[in-house]
Amino acid sequence: PVQFSLLTPTAHATHPDWDGVLATLREHGATCDLVRVDRRDLPQHVAPHLSQTAYYRLLLPELLPDFARAIYLDCDVLVGCDLSPLWHLDLGGMPIGCVEDPRFEHWTRLGLQPDDGYFNSGVMLIDLEYLRREALFTEALHFASRRPEALTWSDQCALNRILVRQWHTLDRGWNFQHAHFIDVLRARGRRAAIQVAS
Repeated sequence: PVQFSLLTPTAHATHPDWDGVLATLREHGATCDLVRVDRRDLPQHVAPHLSQTAYYRLLLPELLPDFARAIYLDCDVLVGCDLSPLWHLDLGGMPIGCVEDPRFEHWTRLGLQPDDGYFNSGVMLIDLEYLRREALFTEALHFASRRPEALTWSDQCALNRILVRQWHTLDRGWNFQHAHFIDVLRARGRRAAIQVAS
């Protein structure tokens, strides 16, 4: 069984398209709810292609108080397999599991070293209890507000700065990014890149 919690600004919650989205999920046996987010205290810095809704993921421990674990997916993620192996993955005592982002370059700006690693936050396996206990996502929000000049990719940079070496590395198949596709394409050709991505 899957419980979908869809995050939206309160002002957008009455948009008629939501009825279709929720109906489609329920037709396939999922339970779902529309979580209205009305926060005016979120960090102001956003990357050019994002909006402040990108920071909503940092509110998950607060927005989902009855859940111990969650899988977060960006709205542009295409899911091509059963997510249950990801759901049951052992995080090895880490608060989140993510796939490395292979193209990050602004190490000095963020105050990190390349050896620290940098993850993409578009797909995350999250231990909500751990994050509530340690307030790590709250700390990331505070960092984003205090240090906007350090952020290249908004909340993703804030998460990486706070969770230095505190994330479990997932296989890239769980978040096969454009950069991964290009790397395989260059190394092995178009057919191989498509096979790896699927």
